[in-house]
Amino acid sequence: MARGAAWIFGLLLIGATAPVRADSFRLLHSNYEALQARADLIQQARHQIDASYYWIDDDQVGALFLSLLREAALRGVRVRLLVDAAHNDIPPQVQRCLVASGVQIREYHPHHRGHPLWLNRRMHDKTLMIDAIHLIVGSRNIRNCHFGLARINYVDRDAYLQGQTALEAQRYFDCAWHSDQVFPTEFETSLAQRLRQRRPDAADASQEQTFSRRGDGRTGPMPSPCCCELWLAAGQGLSVCGQPIELDRPRDWSVDAAETGCAWFVYDPGGLKGQPRGISEQMLRLIDRARGSIVLETPYFVMSAAFKRALAAAVGRGVRVTVLTNSLASTDHMLVAATFTNQKHWLLSHGVQIFELAGPDHLHAKTAVIDCQIAFVGSYNFDPRSEYLNTETGVIVDDPDVAALVGESVGDHLRRAYRIGPDGREPATGQRQPGATPGQVLKMEALRILAPLLRRSL
Repeated sequence: MARGAAWIFGLLLIGATAPVRADSFRLLHSNYEALQARADLIQQARHQIDASYYWIDDDQVGALFLSLLREAALRGVRVRLLVDAAHNDIPPQVQRCLVASGVQIREYHPHHRGHPLWLNRRMHDKTLMIDAIHLIVGSRNIRNCHFGLARINYVDRDAYLQGQTALEAQRYFDCAWHSDQVFPTEFETSLAQRLRQRRPDAADASQEQTFSRRGDGRTGPMPSPCCCELWLAAGQGLSVCGQPIELDRPRDWSVDAAETGCAWFVYDPGGLKGQPRGISEQMLRLIDRARGSIVLETPYFVMSAAFKRALAAAVGRGVRVTVLTNSLASTDHMLVAATFTNQKHWLLSHGVQIFELAGPDHLHAKTAVIDCQIAFVGSYNFDPRSEYLNTETGVIVDDPDVAALVGESVGDHLRRAYRIGPDGREPATGQRQPGATPGQVLKMEALRILAPLLRRSL
């Protein structure tokens, strides 16, 4: 008994003398802040930059981001870039230039490695870590359309943190970087590039229109990747929402940030799904902890069996649940929209409030607010693909002030949305799919038949 009491006393003594953990937390809600913060932090890096992204595009935002990484490497900063192989759209000539300048580039699940199942298992991370002190995590890929620079854009949300959480993200990155899921790039054209070379899609068309616009401080079409220096320079002089992205003017993004001692970086250990303490387990735990309210914002809301059980249990204990997602007019994934439509009746019959973003921009933020106390910001889509297939990252903060900030940001998006009534219609117009074309409705109805067969892969 005495020995047990001494052991407990020792633990209490250690806890009392341990340094107090604290993080600065700031939402990067606007496209301008999100891009300017990335530029500032990369330029301020002294020792190490680590970045992992699902998609890096061959456009002006991509050029700006990569040119800043290259400059950092040239001044002696260790730079590591991890990108999903299916969405590595950095031109091979530019990759060679970056590597020659000291930037290390690796790909997650390259398609030429003889693992056919890898085609359906992607790295969906969106993280930037500077000197293991600064962290940007959220929903934005490195593409023009995620920073308001395309004809049709994505509605996103990122968070900036300074402190211990960035160190946790650094440890995760180290583990993923050295895992057997990752390989050095071989400068081959990605699978996604090959498919688009055969048949350009609507996203490509919107990007081309972006390049040709004038009067916003940017140059015209992207230079040929063969001219690596010119291609990288194409990102200079960008303006977002009429505000120029300024370089060489250091800012402290922790100024006016909220201080919190309860922030955690959440991820899939080693870049593998189904591991203990993985992000899916953490997300389900959030739902299980809810006692008063759950607010979920996600572009691709599809309930897995496990998530449906957790949500049903939450509703059963009196939790008020609100979901904000894409409408048929704003979605960029028709099959997901069809699957969500199949699940609407269950959600509405259980009293879940559903809001859908009015088009044409696509909702892309992935956020949760639980009991006005816990907030999540990251890449997790609350769908089976995030739960079972793709690696994901994010941050959970247990702090009412931070939760209020995130809730206000979600509120801004809710003002661009409409509520679905108990009968599945938008009350003001009585329509089931406001803003959608007859062709979109017809395609979605046809896909509703196929959706149950592919739900786990959505």
